[in-house]
Amino acid sequence: MGGLNVHGSLLPRHRGPDPLFWTFFDADEEAGVTLHWIDEGVDSGDIVAQRRWPLPRGTRGPDLYMRQASEGAEMLASAIASLDAMPRMPQDAALATHDPSPNKRTWSIDYATWPAARVWHFLHGMSPLRRDLLDVAYTPDFTLSDVRPTRPPGTIETRGGTIAIHCIDGVVLGKRPPLRSRLRRWLTRTSSRR
Repeated sequence: MGGLNVHGSLLPRHRGPDPLFWTFFDADEEAGVTLHWIDEGVDSGDIVAQRRWPLPRGTRGPDLYMRQASEGAEMLASAIASLDAMPRMPQDAALATHDPSPNKRTWSIDYATWPAARVWHFLHGMSPLRRDLLDVAYTPDFTLSDVRPTRPPGTIETRGGTIAIHCIDGVVLGKRPPLRSRLRRWLTRTSSRR
């Protein structure tokens, strides 16, 4: 009959290997998950089911991932239970976006045009999942400040355990969690993988 795939985006948007990353990078206002048939293309098969919801600013990547996994599992179970009546809705290729692996580093934060709220949403959302978001070796917790920028957009200042990222209309602040807190997170992640 064919194969099914649960994809972490609202196809045909964000086809490719890491839709979660691109959902945050593109500052999508909605997120979702799609169940689709596998065909010869990349995430291009007919859609069986799709769920969408608003993506509030400040959502953390792991939280969105867990919701996508839960909703996707429910859709898959429901579709398999009604195999004979499973719909096939073709994707609109004109609306498709093809996103490469972010590991290829074809992306960059555009400090000259992105408002501070967008920079914060991206960094705050993805920092628990990736350590390569900034050009400095830093994995802080980010907050959006009401401080006005005093440096050109893209200037990153680090002092001790803090970081300030100057944007066109504001400053994103980061505070590196204390060592004890970072160790606790690491131990929690390590023990949950066993």
